[in-house]
Amino acid sequence: MLLLAPPDEFIHKSMYNPMLATEGYATRKEIFDATKQLPLNYAERVKPSIYNYIEKGKGLHAIYNTLYCSMALLNSEELAVLEKRQQGEEKLLREFYAAGFFVPEDVDEFSKLQAYKTIYRKLYIKESTLGLTIATTTKCNARCAYCFENSAGRADMAPGVEEQIIKFVDNRIGENKELDITWFGGEPLLNTGLIDRLSSNFLAKEYKLNTRIVTNGSLLTEKMLKESFPKWHIRHMQVTLDGTAENYARIKNYLAPELGSLDRVLKNIDLAGENKIRVSIRLNVNKENIEDLLILAKQLEKRYQGSKYVSWYASPLVGTEADYATDEELIGMMERFAELNARQMQVKKMRNLPRVEFCMAEMPSGYCFDVNGDIKICWEDFTFSGNAIGNIKDFDPKTDKRNEPSQLPPECEKCVWMPPCGGGCIARRSKGNHACHLGRLKIISQLRKMIK
Repeated sequence: MLLLAPPDEFIHKSMYNPMLATEGYATRKEIFDATKQLPLNYAERVKPSIYNYIEKGKGLHAIYNTLYCSMALLNSEELAVLEKRQQGEEKLLREFYAAGFFVPEDVDEFSKLQAYKTIYRKLYIKESTLGLTIATTTKCNARCAYCFENSAGRADMAPGVEEQIIKFVDNRIGENKELDITWFGGEPLLNTGLIDRLSSNFLAKEYKLNTRIVTNGSLLTEKMLKESFPKWHIRHMQVTLDGTAENYARIKNYLAPELGSLDRVLKNIDLAGENKIRVSIRLNVNKENIEDLLILAKQLEKRYQGSKYVSWYASPLVGTEADYATDEELIGMMERFAELNARQMQVKKMRNLPRVEFCMAEMPSGYCFDVNGDIKICWEDFTFSGNAIGNIKDFDPKTDKRNEPSQLPPECEKCVWMPPCGGGCIARRSKGNHACHLGRLKIISQLRKMIK
């Protein structure tokens, strides 16, 4: 067995050992420290972990344990020992056990996983940072046809909502005084006055502010990046690119085309990196634009290779007629982009640590505020008036359903991808859409590449 990713290489503040009696720990630190007991002591009565994912090849097979993030290459004889619990060498059996591929026969891994999440969730709520996503405006200087906000009216934040946000934060910020903010829109930089006023208010109270912004990048200036971003404590931004120059201009369809060229946006991204602001470039992919985006990806890889601050990734569009419909189609798409990005192909980049919550939709310490003060569990709900959990003016956190244990679909309980997925996207599931975490497909695609 060639063990490519032993679990002790992936000790992380949110990773855990399901064999530990987590009910006995009182603090998050105790849980984290307990993970350092890996590797496990070998027990003779064992069974394969229910979280083993196996990709079979011709004589060489890849196994990935989604709970421990351990990964190995096996020959056919070793695979038979694992799957059929045939007699094998003591050394191999111990290696299987230490990596989490074998677990004690009497352990219910799913129950342990849920018990841990219950304990961790209580501690997390108690100690967590207050997280806000704030829509400064629904106005935008671009008109992307696929945007989920196309049905929304165009308006800045309504009168009174800004003051209510300040009261909301003052009443709910934890003892650690930590506040995470994501500025969202529309295009959030069309209402920089709101960003400036709220940031100044929170910093004057000595709140520890960590903020990021989702922007199309067209309105950035050198002065803004050098002066305003540090003042607002913005350390990260996400920018979406849709194609090479001509296709980018066509898809974005800017109101002022001269301000929204691809060349201009890329230069703004360069400036952000030079000012030590981390930029994640998201490439929105579907069947229609993949060939053009592959050309753009090559350009980005050359332009930002070795950059500490700028990275790119491909992500499938949702809700268009040219969407990828099956897992195999998505895997094929990911494989084509992965070939261009050497950093994504590193084995250690494959780790996908177990999730306690999928996202803010499950976190009672996180809130999304739209321009009218309605509180949503997801920014994709900003334009849907019926999906609010309350309004900032009279919100009672005791009525927040996220305080209750989430009800998983039955198929999730037996799914090998349960640890990294956590049940998937609640917002998508509520709309009847595919909710599974797409990260599993990246892992599958890379495992296949390893055994070719």
